[in-house]
Amino acid sequence: MNRNTNKGFPVLGTLFRQVSYVFFLLLPFQSALAQDQAAGEQVFQTYCLACHGIGEAQRIGPDLAGVHERRSQDWLEQFIKSPQALFDAGDETAVELFAQFNGMVMPNSTVSDQQIRDVIAYIESRSGTSTAAAPVAAQASPAEAASPEVVAMGADLFQGGLRFENSGPACNACHDVQHGSVLGGGSLAADLTSAYSRMGAAGLGAIISSAPFPAMQSAYGDKPVTEGEVEQLVAFFQSADADEDQQQTNYGSRLFISGALGAGLLFGLIPLIWRNRRIGSINQSIFDRQNQA
Repeated sequence: MNRNTNKGFPVLGTLFRQVSYVFFLLLPFQSALAQDQAAGEQVFQTYCLACHGIGEAQRIGPDLAGVHERRSQDWLEQFIKSPQALFDAGDETAVELFAQFNGMVMPNSTVSDQQIRDVIAYIESRSGTSTAAAPVAAQASPAEAASPEVVAMGADLFQGGLRFENSGPACNACHDVQHGSVLGGGSLAADLTSAYSRMGAAGLGAIISSAPFPAMQSAYGDKPVTEGEVEQLVAFFQSADADEDQQQTNYGSRLFISGALGAGLLFGLIPLIWRNRRIGSINQSIFDRQNQA
């Protein structure tokens, strides 16, 4: 019995050595994969987290859990690099996503091809092996209404009445909010009147603080918005979204009509103000007096 057992030891020893050899061969690949995932996590936290989650409630864009199972690696790399190019080419999936998310196209990537692959590796590691469930619609997080003072400060920050602590530009240079407390805004970027309903406090706060879009990165990259300012802006967006009575859908036309009425009133008052003004040349009256003399 002891002899038979001893005969099995060499076989077990050989098997152990083979398994160990394979393990040490795979170790560098595992280390490289872990490094890719760590690098991908950093890129995801910087550029993607404001709009996307992984296995969380849907934010501005789709939840990315299991996206590597629903889309090919090549398609994911192309889409992350230039979503607009795929949309312009008529890619069915890109067009469907465009329609599903209210016509909002993800901005073209500013990161390298390797960073894109790292992000995909990170999403895969976070997703596990199961495909994500159906997306959950984004909802505004229930939050206690901010004080009128905080809302007013947010409105002033939005339209430039109050300077940002780090001297960033006012939001209304590019955005508009149709509300009685705002004189008007730009049309270079999305209208934010109903932004709170679409994104919630967490989504808005993440976008304002991280500035994931190229235009925002240029404006606020070295002039970040502080936590207090983010809170004030989110409070203003929440108030503007909830106060339907103050929302103005035709602010531009009202401003034009008001200006036209004001100009008409001014031109009507001018003849009344000058109705007793003498008509004629002063030089002519002097000349006539000299002739009489």
